[in-house]
Amino acid sequence: MRNSPTSSCCGFKDCLVTLIDLVDTKKLATSTKGIASSRMRKLHSIADKFMSSEAPKHDHAYAWNDSVLLLAFLDGERGAARIALEEADQLKKRIDKTLGCNSYAVCVRGQTFPLQDDKQSSGALSGRCTILRSSSFAMANCYIIESELKQHRADWYIQNRLKGSVAIQPFKICVVDLLPYARANKIMLFKDPLF
Repeated sequence: MRNSPTSSCCGFKDCLVTLIDLVDTKKLATSTKGIASSRMRKLHSIADKFMSSEAPKHDHAYAWNDSVLLLAFLDGERGAARIALEEADQLKKRIDKTLGCNSYAVCVRGQTFPLQDDKQSSGALSGRCTILRSSSFAMANCYIIESELKQHRADWYIQNRLKGSVAIQPFKICVVDLLPYARANKIMLFKDPLF
């Protein structure tokens, strides 16, 4: 494990979850032979290489199909969220440049659900099931934000709780009900790289 996460109440750990998703993969998969699957495999390779040496603030990345999910534990260090956002922005820029296509990212601050035991921390309760360490309302909220706001076609969708970690101004702010408790949250939308 790269960082030793800050423990919060009852084993919940403060975190930043970032979802990066490629644009128009479905369209490519139905119209152009082999390009979509090739692009997805390259995305996985880019994420793996990035995590191996360029993302010290991130504990883990999960890559599947046309998506990458990043997990950064926030250790209480001043500026930790900004550093994690900078790393995520670097990865997003690399993906866009290397693949020659656009992606978008959703970033939410929250707490991971506690792991139940040591076996679960390795994702091996049964040996055939992987428990994502990023499991959290923050992760669920990434998908809620994506579903509610994707029509804006922004490059970044960032929970307003992180406004002090971003130096540029959003082009739009929307309100989305997020978990838990379906509370209204402001979501900042950006058209450009963050840093």
